[in-house]
Parts: sequence; C-alpha cells; structure tokens
Amino acid sequence: MRSLQGRLGALIGALAADAYRRPRRVLLAALIATVLALFGAKRLTLDTDLVHLLPSSFESVQAVEQLEERFWGLGYVAVVASGAEPEVLRQLADDLVPKLEALETIRFVDYRRPVEFFRDRAM
Repeated sequence: MRSLQGRLGALIGALAADAYRRPRRVLLAALIATVLALFGAKRLTLDTDLVHLLPSSFESVQAVEQLEERFWGLGYVAVVASGAEPEVLRQLADDLVPKLEALETIRFVDYRRPVEFFRDRAM
C-alpha cells in the first residue's frame, strides 16, 4: 500500500501525461473554467459602506439608518457662491465658515484649497 503522497504524485503525473497527449481537451477545460469564472465575477459587487457590514441590530447602525431617513442620506454638501468679484466671494466664505462650523449637524468645513501645495509640486 502506497502512501497518500505517493498516490497523489502518481495522480498528478497521470494528469500531466494526459494533458500532454490531449492538449485540446485541456484548452477546452481551461476555456470553460474561464467563462464560468467571468460569469461569476461579473456579478461581484463592492460595497464600501461600513454600515452594511454590521448587523442591523447594532445601536450604531440603527442610529445611522434613522439619520439617513431623516436627512435623506449622509454625505457632503457643496456650497457655491458666484456673481461677484473674487475678493467679495472670499470674504463671504470667510464670514460663512464659522457659522457653518457652529451647526451641530456639520462635522467639518473645508473651504480653502491648498493651491500653493499643488503649484509647488506641479510637473
């Protein structure tokens, strides 16, 4: 009685020899496996919302769901001001930011782009 390792080695050797003798069969099997894998991969999705990874019984998940229901979702809000000189618009932003940051529903306000950072590092 041969060992499991010996029988496994013999099986792999027999498969390799058969693949050498019948390359079209191996190519067909590889093609079928590829088509099946592509069909399965086509239905894969990526959900980056961490709330969906947690059980709905968690209190934090329930709180987020209530918040989304109340405010029609969570996300970013962009405020655009136009129709005036750039200096006036900058002053408006400077005046508006502290008022927005004071709201309890606003986590942070980002209103100045680091233009110098990108200009200094431009190619």
